[in-house]
Amino acid sequence: MINASYALWMPAGIIHGVITEEGGILIGINTQSICGCIGAIRAFAYEMSSLNGGSDIVSHLQNILPFFDIDLLRNETNIRQSILHHWTLQYSTTQGKVASVLPLTNNTTKQQRSGVRKSWESLLSRVLTIAELPDSLLGECCGVTNDLDHFTTHHLYTLTIEKHHPRPGAKAT
Repeated sequence: MINASYALWMPAGIIHGVITEEGGILIGINTQSICGCIGAIRAFAYEMSSLNGGSDIVSHLQNILPFFDIDLLRNETNIRQSILHHWTLQYSTTQGKVASVLPLTNNTTKQQRSGVRKSWESLLSRVLTIAELPDSLLGECCGVTNDLDHFTTHHLYTLTIEKHHPRPGAKAT
């Protein structure tokens, strides 16, 4: 049973039923809307914060990828701006969880680390592609001009993860 303190992630296309404590029932199917991205990002960060293993992280990273589809977002400036704004708010939770399974000292297998790394790189690549589109970044962030350099340095490729996934043009350490 799920109560109000939990979020349940269901990818698009999942047929499901909800039974309420008051005796109501609802049968439905999830659909993916472009405006659902923000809720998905929040649910994704919440779910990521409670994960323990590398394979669970890979699954969650792969589930969020469709919400960063450049073909759907190319002509949606306001939605891109909102998605990138919410990405910055949720990024540290997600990045911290990913970084926790990448070091060799952890109890994760090479295969799990490789899967996490590939999924993370795919997600970062999609976010970067969205950020590179004209007018995607809002004017100010963290008290400074929010240009592509600020976004990639502070909200996409941070020092914690950079040794595993360098910014474009940077050397891996």
